[in-house]
Amino acid sequence: MEASSTMVIKVKYGDMLRRFNAEIVEEDLNLSMDGLRKKILSLFSLAPDTQLMLTYIDEDGDVVTLVDNDDLHYVVKQALNPLRITIKVNAEKNGRQYNHSSGSSTPLRSPGVQQPLQNLNTGVSELLRQYQSLYVKHS
Repeated sequence: MEASSTMVIKVKYGDMLRRFNAEIVEEDLNLSMDGLRKKILSLFSLAPDTQLMLTYIDEDGDVVTLVDNDDLHYVVKQALNPLRITIKVNAEKNGRQYNHSSGSSTPLRSPGVQQPLQNLNTGVSELLRQYQSLYVKHS
């Protein structure tokens, strides 16, 4: 006889949070990564070709990317219930592919966020220099 239980999966996209249940049979989720992606696309009415990046917080508090069925199997082993998944839509059609295998973590600050912040710092510094030079001239 197979032992089964239910895992609550909560998925956050923007300001919207949706939930559904998935069955766990013999320590394995009855949902593959493809099935999970299809379910998420359906829940949020996203186009079938939408590129998603799925992340969750593991038992150590790290942000981990869900890429393949091995990752889903590992989530079940962690006994996270509910499993809280955050999704981000990859805006670029030929955007970066997340093909790293199980156990890979996403950085807490992604490189895509750091670059605009560096540009902002440079812009603010330039404005301050211009302001200071104008202030000195008029003093």
